[in-house]
Amino acid sequence: MKTFLTLILTLLCAATVSAQTLVEPTNPNILTEGRTILKGNVQHFCYPGTAFTIKFNGTGISAKLKANAGYYAVSVDGGGFNKFSTHGYDDGIREFELAKLPAGEHTVKLMLVTEAYNVRPEFHGFVLGNGAKVLKVDTKKRPKIEFIGNSITCGYGVESTEGTDSFCYGTENHYLSFAS
Repeated sequence: MKTFLTLILTLLCAATVSAQTLVEPTNPNILTEGRTILKGNVQHFCYPGTAFTIKFNGTGISAKLKANAGYYAVSVDGGGFNKFSTHGYDDGIREFELAKLPAGEHTVKLMLVTEAYNVRPEFHGFVLGNGAKVLKVDTKKRPKIEFIGNSITCGYGVESTEGTDSFCYGTENHYLSFAS
């Protein structure tokens, strides 16, 4: 009986610790910027600079993304963007931690910063920690300019250390381009 009670308590603790909230890409409280293709509950990124923004009250956030499908940058509470890669993992959908934060209201923006045509990136939603609550994103009207371009608009080679480097997703960063 003691073993049974220990098992029940362990399972209850594990369920409490792992309780997370998946915020689907179709949630009206996620602000989508740029061109995407919605197939079912999956947003497919089409171009660098495409971004998803969420506001929430909580302490941490992750994103469910297709592995081996590009580089992204994340901005927390209006700060600068930090670049990360989805490469080097088993294929499939993985959860990538975006930020661990102090309790409170936060706004997180996830942006694709590399080209998409070879790797076909997918956004499967944000994952919020236990007890987090999704809030309405501020969507003040801002002037918009659409950039139609080529490699320079994508930030081709802006992180290269040598001018002779051949194409590599690791040296591309839309956030550092003039279009961003």
